[in-house]
Amino acid sequence: MRPLWVSFFVFFGVLFGTYLVYQNWLKNDSNLQYVDNIAFSHATKILKLSAPSGKRLVPEGAVLGVNDIDHVEYTFSVDIEEGHILEVQASNVTFKNASESFYNIDGMLLFNYEIEMTNNNEAIVTVTVSLKMPANEVEHAMIQGSSVSFQLFFNQEPSI
Repeated sequence: MRPLWVSFFVFFGVLFGTYLVYQNWLKNDSNLQYVDNIAFSHATKILKLSAPSGKRLVPEGAVLGVNDIDHVEYTFSVDIEEGHILEVQASNVTFKNASESFYNIDGMLLFNYEIEMTNNNEAIVTVTVSLKMPANEVEHAMIQGSSVSFQLFFNQEPSI
């Protein structure tokens, strides 16, 4: 009976230690810097649209308040094979609020892609994302208070 109790306490000690380490990692995760370096001929990146801390994303054309912004920028470093061109495309736009999810909503998010070649094998891709002004009550209800995710496709094609 004694080895069973020892095993029980060792198991829960390891479990509790893992929990404490994970909580410490979560608390310090905001200090980490992430660099997206994509090196495949066809690659995808799933992103969740979020405004900078303390800011609120509003549709283009809306009157901006003190903490409002009308676009969010993402920057990626992409490795490219020599003699290829890079294409970027967004799809699978999903709006999700507390009660519903709206899938493949194209046209509500506006994307602008800028590709700057830093050398023959690397490009800096800047993706600017903004919300389109809702045209009706359904679109307004869909975007109000929703979280948004989308998928970016990076594709390399040989230049002709």
